[in-house]
Amino acid sequence: MALDSLPGVGGFVPSAFPKSSNCRIAFLGEAPGEDEENVGVPFVGSSGQMLNGILASVGIDRRECYVGNVFSYRPDGNNLEVFCFPTGTKMPEVKKAYAEWIHVSGQPEHPLLAWGITALAKGKFVRPEWLTELERIQSELAQVNPTVVVALGNTACWALQRNPRIGTIRGTVLPGILTPHKVLPTYHPAFILRNYTQKVVVMADLMKARQESLSPEIVYPERAIMLEPTRSDLGYIEATILCRSGPLAFDIETKHGCILCISLCRDPKFTVTIPFVDRTKPQFAYWP
Repeated sequence: MALDSLPGVGGFVPSAFPKSSNCRIAFLGEAPGEDEENVGVPFVGSSGQMLNGILASVGIDRRECYVGNVFSYRPDGNNLEVFCFPTGTKMPEVKKAYAEWIHVSGQPEHPLLAWGITALAKGKFVRPEWLTELERIQSELAQVNPTVVVALGNTACWALQRNPRIGTIRGTVLPGILTPHKVLPTYHPAFILRNYTQKVVVMADLMKARQESLSPEIVYPERAIMLEPTRSDLGYIEATILCRSGPLAFDIETKHGCILCISLCRDPKFTVTIPFVDRTKPQFAYWP
């Protein structure tokens, strides 16, 4: 069955490929909207305008990037539930539908089966016929071979990482699961339109994506953190951090009006955390 003949599904919008063969960054969203369907290009509506503005501000040329969506067909009313089983469908029914689909497809162990039984949202499991969209994504990203793929929102995180919880992995560089390319998740531009304070967060993530695009490997920075300093450490902390000139980064954690700890940093590779509360000690005091 053709995907565009399924109920609740609108027109097909193809991915936009970079103008040159040197693609460093790919962007993957969720599905096209009405503006995208009318123009035939992803991210041209209000979300696209927001994305374009952020890209310009962080120095990324959209024309040199791959831009696509997990679902290339517009869902009616922008409702992603048209790609899923009805609300209330139980897991045994989902697995049965997948088993029947595998039988029809002729693949005894379909490589993308696990994605379908990973919910796109709470209680929402994608119908098996839409797994062909993941195959399309694999093919297109293999064709452009970007250095890093930016997952825009929950749906893209589900497609690339089998993890639809953007809030738990946003801004983290992760090894790819659907494809071998490293992935950097961030919020979808539509989310920024509803929560404008998050624009600066996405800007920071895309600045990180631009930096990550310079190398296909994930390079984790070296960090040294002093978590339980002793009295003898305080003199060292004073001499090497507090009494030095230059910028000082610090953070204070509090709870119920009480300071729990203070963290200090002069060098990104070395951070000191000075605790004040320790529940294992008398009166919960870290220092005697």
